[in-house]
Amino acid sequence: PPRKREQLSQVVNARQASEFLELAGNEEYLVRLAPLANEVRCYSCHGKNHDIRAVVEVAASMKGINATVEENKVRSAGIGILTILIVWGVIRIFMKSVVVGPVQMIAGVAQRVGEGDFSVHAEVRSMDEIGGLARRINEMVQGLRERFHLQKFVSEQTVRAVRAADVEGVKLGGERKLATVFFSDIRGFTAFSERSEPENVVAMLNVCLSRQAAIVRKYHGDIDKFVGDELVAVFEGEAMVENAVKAAQEIQRVMCHHGEPEKENGAINVGIGINTGEVVMGAMGSADRMAYTVIGDNVNLGARLCSVAQAGQILISEFSARFIKDRSDLRLKQLAPIPVKGKQAPVTVYEVAWK
Repeated sequence: PPRKREQLSQVVNARQASEFLELAGNEEYLVRLAPLANEVRCYSCHGKNHDIRAVVEVAASMKGINATVEENKVRSAGIGILTILIVWGVIRIFMKSVVVGPVQMIAGVAQRVGEGDFSVHAEVRSMDEIGGLARRINEMVQGLRERFHLQKFVSEQTVRAVRAADVEGVKLGGERKLATVFFSDIRGFTAFSERSEPENVVAMLNVCLSRQAAIVRKYHGDIDKFVGDELVAVFEGEAMVENAVKAAQEIQRVMCHHGEPEKENGAINVGIGINTGEVVMGAMGSADRMAYTVIGDNVNLGARLCSVAQAGQILISEFSARFIKDRSDLRLKQLAPIPVKGKQAPVTVYEVAWK
């Protein structure tokens, strides 16, 4: 007997097969309804007053198929997650080697440069934007290194003047300032130079000047220049005379106790002259080659005091002595006025004890 399905009339009328899912109990089935045509050879049994002689129904359980689909879903999800992890790992490694690593290296270079190490170099050879950044960093470090070493050839006053200058740079000229000038000169240096090899002379001179320069900086002095075996420094501030005198005392103690190999005949002796007064401090020379230094009569007097100071002697001017005459820890001895080149009258000087 024919089944009662609403899809039957649709299949018969349309003369086309139909497929649909059907739930029977708790199980899902795939159902296919296919029409069988009433052909001429079938007329003898079925008659010929209709075109469709039957509809065949085939049903298959979807349980196994659904299980396979769910299994494939789980497998696909696992494969998808694994693929994402692999892709993420590859991207991470790629980014670390191509981007993160070079950027961290450049950051490390910048940090070390900020700490004062100008020997670093960013080893990035790529030709992309990061490589370009590394090359700019290396050029910057090289420029900073050159400027750092150039600072060794100029005084701190010069550096401050350059930092304070505008885009046009340091201009020629100077300003009056109250300062203490410090001169020290190695005694017997000419004779030593005549009987020693040039390399030994240079080595001895560098040792002597290095020791003196370190002491001057220790007492907040600024090395203005080296002239042969002579050191010229400038002290500023409220304690400028005190600092200059203490630096001179320590220099005499250090240089007196250092002998060979710096000097063949034993201890190295220096004479020191100190003067305080108004000086002109600024850039001197030409627009394309200048020196930032101090000039003036008080500078000349300091140089004269140094020239007359005996080996191991510290001479200061009367004006400098006024700043420290009340100090119990600094012993001064007034000497007889001495004639000084460029001065009409003899100059009153004081000797500072250092032993």
